[in-house]
Amino acid sequence: MPVRFFLLFLPLVLCAPTVDITVRVWYREARLCNHNVFIRGDLCGLSWDVGTILTHKGNDNWESTLHCTASDAGKTISMKVLVDDSQWQVGTNDQFIVPTRSGGVAELYPWFFTSKGSYELMDGGEVFSPQLNNTRPVVVYTPPSYLENPHKPLRHLLVMHDGQNLFNDSTSFIGEAWRVQEAADELITGGQTDEFLIVGPYNTADRMNEYTYSYDPKYQVGGKGDLYLQFVRETLLPLVQKRYRLTADATLGMMGSSLGGLISCYEGWRPTQEHPFSRLGCISSTFDWNSEDFLNVVMPRAGAPKPAPLTYLDSGDVGDDLDDRDQTIRVRDAMTKKYHLGDTTQYYLDHGAAHNERYWGKRVWRPLLMFYQPTPRVF
Repeated sequence: MPVRFFLLFLPLVLCAPTVDITVRVWYREARLCNHNVFIRGDLCGLSWDVGTILTHKGNDNWESTLHCTASDAGKTISMKVLVDDSQWQVGTNDQFIVPTRSGGVAELYPWFFTSKGSYELMDGGEVFSPQLNNTRPVVVYTPPSYLENPHKPLRHLLVMHDGQNLFNDSTSFIGEAWRVQEAADELITGGQTDEFLIVGPYNTADRMNEYTYSYDPKYQVGGKGDLYLQFVRETLLPLVQKRYRLTADATLGMMGSSLGGLISCYEGWRPTQEHPFSRLGCISSTFDWNSEDFLNVVMPRAGAPKPAPLTYLDSGDVGDDLDDRDQTIRVRDAMTKKYHLGDTTQYYLDHGAAHNERYWGKRVWRPLLMFYQPTPRVF
């Protein structure tokens, strides 16, 4: 009797439950010219040494079913797509959290042949602001995959002020741009960050008013910052959403330098319950505006935004004002009391750096790396 009992239940003991997931690759079929598509990875039967071939389903997609063990559930699976099991996709690994139940679908959007993004003026020219009753050019950087793989959605958007100073030396204020595209391309193709879209509204002749939220008696100007931010949120972002492949739940970031850094930090700390921008880059920020009003009035009034935004602060230490070093450190210390420095808040002192685009461009990789670390998705 004990022997018969053991044999009856032996198959149930040996057959461990599995979780079946579908991997679906999207890429323009015409680009592959009858080549095969493979995936490699580190869980669910995949290997980094030999690829698993996918079945061509037509309509620019290929599929395969992965069989994960129960012990794989909850772990992060990393994958990369290859053409003919030899040409690797560019950029970071695709990462997903293995589910506990079958039926999940991992959508992959690889690219293989493009190492540089591109930038263009949105709509070919001027964008009107009903909030400020003026127009301005808006330059948009699209990452390397954007033109090669038209199926791929973008999950991150970064708004950067002073758009004319970001990419092109010929339009820059000092004749030398940040050249943000160079830093972005290197981080993305090197697999250090996810891809992201950069939207750069140009400044106008009313820059000091638009990039400040309060009046400064010293300069006798300021106070249109809330209208400018309303333009960004209510006019510019919907236009970008409509014209580019931005997901509805895309992360939103804002970054700028000098007064652009001030208005970026203000957007994240303005007195409201809603803070849609979860990444704030405040470069050499003019925190001494209106007797350090941001430190002394805005931050105490707003409290600590929740959830905590990823906030990057920096400064140089050259020039009459030491490139806003001392007031930035005071803001850093106040933020550290709200959050942990090095966790959601970072500060970098660029020794020998002055207050201009040349130095901002040299260190812009730092906030980009902080903001867009590859993170696993859920099936």
